[in-house]
Amino acid sequence: MRVEYLYYFLVVSETKSLNKAANKLFISQQQLSRIVSSLENEFQTQLLNRTSGGVSLTKDGEEFTKYAIDIVNKAREMHAYFYLNHQLPVNETPTAQKDSCNLVLPFFFSLFLTDLIGSFHKQYPNISLRCSEHENLFSAENFNKSEALFLIIDEFGRLDELKAETDCKYYHIGDSAACYCVSADSELNKQTSLNLEDFPEQRITVYPYITDRYANLPVQYSDKVFFISSNINQHLESVVHNHTICPVPSFTRKAILAKYPQINLVQTSPASKLLLYILHSNQHTLSAAEISVIHFLSSYLQKLTAL
Repeated sequence: MRVEYLYYFLVVSETKSLNKAANKLFISQQQLSRIVSSLENEFQTQLLNRTSGGVSLTKDGEEFTKYAIDIVNKAREMHAYFYLNHQLPVNETPTAQKDSCNLVLPFFFSLFLTDLIGSFHKQYPNISLRCSEHENLFSAENFNKSEALFLIIDEFGRLDELKAETDCKYYHIGDSAACYCVSADSELNKQTSLNLEDFPEQRITVYPYITDRYANLPVQYSDKVFFISSNINQHLESVVHNHTICPVPSFTRKAILAKYPQINLVQTSPASKLLLYILHSNQHTLSAAEISVIHFLSSYLQKLTAL
């Protein structure tokens, strides 16, 4: 049982309509119906009365709703508690002394790396920011010895894997929606949201660290994936010329549209939230310069997300 499925059920209970609930949740009605059916199968009971005019709760559905409300609220409280216990470190006033910071970024950032570095140096002229890109983290042993900061996009449970593999400290610095890049003249561009399972013939370009996600789609893996690459421009060129699609965080929107006006971004379905974290080894103590970098990135990403 997944907590988000309980939340989906509560939206159905509130709207008394699978169609209205699906629209509110940005998922297809068929997918929502499958989720409700999976809950009914798991608990071996009928939760909804289904009619042409909508849905209503059965007696067990009413009891299920009470439990679901409690569980969803507890999950929110738990998230809030642990979020508050991972607030950003206190940012002290930077000194005039020169310092440096090594920052390892996802390759998406090559789209606006010049602007990021320029904006940072304007705000912190005495801190030298050395940026590099990562496709995957180094080995756990190398990470634990590293003195760099790593910006991680947590999609499909990556942070849980990294916490299990490394001795890391992490700070939540922002959120982003997930989108698919599609060609502006593609039929897919007419969709308000995209769910890959509904487009079994659509070819997709993927990044090395998320290939397992697409291996589970209801088509053969080799037939679905057009190519795998850690070069973001190769993906975007393929969207334009091959009419493939590729997933990106929504904060890349302005940079992509400025460079590739032939591309549009369509949100995923269900609309998934990507969490952005800064990681560093627990064996490394943050300097004042590194704390300034963390706060700058949090502010910079918030501005990108708002565009």
